[in-house]
Amino acid sequence: MNFRLGSIPVRIRPEFFILPVVFGLQAGSTEKVVGWMAIVFVSVLLHELGHALAMRFYGFAPRIELHAMGGVTAWPEGGRPNEKQKLWVTLCGPGLELATGLVVLLVLSKLELSGLAQWALSTFGIVNVVWALINLLPILPWDGGLALDSTVTLITKRPRTKFVGAVSLLFGGLAVLTAFVVFDKQIMLAYLGGIGIWKGWQRWSGNEPGQMPPEAEQAWNLSEKGEHQKADALLVQTLAGTKDAAAKLHLLEVLAWVRLSANDPDGAEKALREMGVDVQRTSPELRARLAAHRQEPHRVVQLLKPLASILRLRPEAWPLLMSALDDEAERDVIIRDAVSRLALSPAEQQIALAATEKLFHSGHVAAANVMSQRSFEVAKEPVFAFNAACCLCRLGDVEKGLAWLKTAVDAGYKSPVPLDDDPDLAPLRELPGFAELKAAAAAPKA
Repeated sequence: MNFRLGSIPVRIRPEFFILPVVFGLQAGSTEKVVGWMAIVFVSVLLHELGHALAMRFYGFAPRIELHAMGGVTAWPEGGRPNEKQKLWVTLCGPGLELATGLVVLLVLSKLELSGLAQWALSTFGIVNVVWALINLLPILPWDGGLALDSTVTLITKRPRTKFVGAVSLLFGGLAVLTAFVVFDKQIMLAYLGGIGIWKGWQRWSGNEPGQMPPEAEQAWNLSEKGEHQKADALLVQTLAGTKDAAAKLHLLEVLAWVRLSANDPDGAEKALREMGVDVQRTSPELRARLAAHRQEPHRVVQLLKPLASILRLRPEAWPLLMSALDDEAERDVIIRDAVSRLALSPAEQQIALAATEKLFHSGHVAAANVMSQRSFEVAKEPVFAFNAACCLCRLGDVEKGLAWLKTAVDAGYKSPVPLDDDPDLAPLRELPGFAELKAAAAAPKA
């Protein structure tokens, strides 16, 4: 089953319903079986939605999947969140669940309900509070363990430390002991603790699967400094000694990006060919850039259009997509869809603003104008209206440019420099009303 919550895609695997049915059968009546299915579904989805909304806040486009043992919220392909972002995203899942459970129990204490309604609401509140607290235990790979992982990394600047593995081992063992001694064989708690022991041991012993070599991040940093040859050599050397399949794929993708940054698309193609069929798991933007190098515009649109519709494109990729489009109407629809939910995320507003500037300075002024106007309609931020005025002036439509400048000023725009010093607004300076807008937009003196 697939559906969307706003722009967040949700996938439900059939085996997800095993867990709520098991709980429901223990409750007895048919009504409570159905009730348990609804409670588990809403509770798990609420938890994952907490993670997803936090990702959206930081400008990432998440996807949710519900499976046999709960759910998972995945970062987008090619996403590189920092540890602070990872920490807050991790905490927002159980945080939203805990807050909702407490609010429901508080409201329920003020109401006089009975029968099935009382049972359903009280069970929902208790389940969310208890599950959130258990999930916050410092046990890998649950949220508490991941939060501890990010916290330790932020403090020590060393990722995936053995300390976190030791803590997971300890608390996993305590959870199993509590499940059998205190709660008389509480299977769910024992399962959580058992997984914590296993994952903790893998971390502590250095045999954790899927662990990304630190050289990948080192190569990113070198490449961002312009030291592409050093980054390339580091990755090639690391690949030669890497046996883990997931780590090898990650290193090859980073290598392809590094070679693209060094203006070596043929070398990037070679790195992707080494992935074989797994190349489909790499960043669509990476594949689109190589398709552009091969002069395959239709492939560029095929790869980037789905990402643009939910603002998952990095600002640098917008000019690439616009260059591949030959239909202005399609262009405008893509931009409209991309900015339709900007108000959900301040970080997304920054992405749209940066994308507008990239389009403008790369010569896609008409596209930048559409994105600016659409963004203002949704977010009501005056800077978008100001950018629209600049775009219209560059396009030669000075009357509309003045109108959008007035819209920006009326919305509260304050210019860091006098408007007549902005070269993009030069066509407006002799028009009636410009002087008044210039005075109104003047930033207050310090």
